[in-house]
Amino acid sequence: MIKTVTYFEYQALKAIGKKITVLRANDNTATIVIGK
Repeated sequence: MIKTVTYFEYQALKAIGKKITVLRANDNTATIVIGK
C-alpha cells in the first residue's frame, strides 16, 4: 500500500513494527510503501 504520511506518522508506523520502504521524503511528509 502506497501512502503519504507525516514524519510523525512514519515514526509511529515504524514503532509498531511495520515493514516500510520510503519512496520519497521531504521535510514534512514521506511517500512510503507499507508491506505486510
